[in-house]
Amino acid sequence: MIGDTEDRHTALRVTEDILRKYLQRVPPNQRHALAVTIIEEICAEGLL
Repeated sequence: MIGDTEDRHTALRVTEDILRKYLQRVPPNQRHALAVTIIEEICAEGLL
């Protein structure tokens, strides 16, 4: 997990930007499930 608060905020902003970019590419009814999967993967890697 990212320790420094500023680095963590940067990581969260980047993650939000990436999620927004890719979620726009899938149908609205699939966005929530995809977002959850992506966030779970990021957390599993210890990045958030």
